[in-house]
Amino acid sequence: MNEWKAEQPEIKKVWYHISYVDNDLIVFMEYLAVAVKRQMPGFCFALDSYKEMKDERYVCERMGAEFCQELEKAIEEDPDTESLILMLDDFQEIVTDRVAELMENILKYLPEGVRIFMSTKGALPWFTDRQKLEDLAFDEEETRELAEKMRLQVKMDDFSSWVWEYTEGWPAGIMFIYLYVRQNQGRMDFGIYLLETGEKISWRTKKARECVALLLSQHPKHLSREELLFMLWDEEEMPKQEVANLHNLLSSIRKSLLPY
Repeated sequence: MNEWKAEQPEIKKVWYHISYVDNDLIVFMEYLAVAVKRQMPGFCFALDSYKEMKDERYVCERMGAEFCQELEKAIEEDPDTESLILMLDDFQEIVTDRVAELMENILKYLPEGVRIFMSTKGALPWFTDRQKLEDLAFDEEETRELAEKMRLQVKMDDFSSWVWEYTEGWPAGIMFIYLYVRQNQGRMDFGIYLLETGEKISWRTKKARECVALLLSQHPKHLSREELLFMLWDEEEMPKQEVANLHNLLSSIRKSLLPY
């Protein structure tokens, strides 16, 4: 967010770093209003009248609408401001529905020329389902470039393409997979679970589990015997009786899957 902010110095940006104390409606709005005022001294939003109101749902509606009205007025009166971006950092700290409802109303009445940039380490808040979000997902080329920057050496054709399709391009998912692979020296070694029960399948060897993960990750692509051998064993550790070892490995996998 900081890098993106620095690349666009011509646009005014309001930065609000959210913490757990901001789950109170009034506190949240006070900090947001202060953050706006730092960038636009002409902005003024009084909260005294809201502190006496008991109906929080009504407060959410009215406060969101009036905040946006004052924001629009301040932009019109400021000759140096054509557009404004509200940057809400660490939104995962918000766990109350009331503050989420307030944000939903702010989005509902948001003035033209004002955008919201929201970051969260958790799932997107429920109210974003009703909004048209700008797609910040990676494309296939960006996914491949990230793998190169991280110097990943994975013995799997089109690994980056598979990651891109599997994560639908979302950067957090791509990073989790890449970090896991890097920590495991490029090997795809995920646990395999039964979808029906959530039970983890017990494999006789680590190599058997790795082989199943490879086959699942490549599905529906057909892997030849030579490709499997190359993916499962480094040249230095390639067993002398590699074909026999692969047959034994596949036999072990079948026996592990037999009860299911």
